[in-house]
Amino acid sequence: MRIKPHYLLLSGGILLLMTGLLSRKKKYNIILDKTSEKNIAELLPQVQAKVRELAFRADSYGIKIVITDGYRTIAEQQASKESGKSATALGWHQTKRAVDYVVIDPKTGKKNYKANDPSMKPLYDKVIEIAQSLGFTALGFKVIKIKSGASAGKTFQDPYHIQYEEGLTKAQALKQVGVA
Repeated sequence: MRIKPHYLLLSGGILLLMTGLLSRKKKYNIILDKTSEKNIAELLPQVQAKVRELAFRADSYGIKIVITDGYRTIAEQQASKESGKSATALGWHQTKRAVDYVVIDPKTGKKNYKANDPSMKPLYDKVIEIAQSLGFTALGFKVIKIKSGASAGKTFQDPYHIQYEEGLTKAQALKQVGVA
């Protein structure tokens, strides 16, 4: 018999996954923490739903994620670019269509930003696979070269970033939210 999951958003911003049969004892798992919910709340409604679905599906594989960043102001994005963490001054985060996430290390229960670590890479690969199946664009482990600014010429990978484009260019998405 298949168990149908049910989700419940509590008043404190904690998202629970309830599993079990109606006549049996329920099991409760916290899927998204308060930080994740705060960051998700800043996104467009359709993106909020997709990010929550990503967390649910990752959890079904035993992978916990935290949404560490959602919408960014122009000043926050500029600071990210200047620090070498972003390649653009105006990015998908300003469109309310992008998030950064981190996988929780199942051994330590802590955020693990070492996506290339042999024990973590399969987990990040699975989250990227799930995100792509939901329509997200994921940079994954692609090497990105910064073209301008103080970090011009430097390269980085951003397996922690996903964006939900829905066929829009970045310029169209920025205009949609009144940025460009």
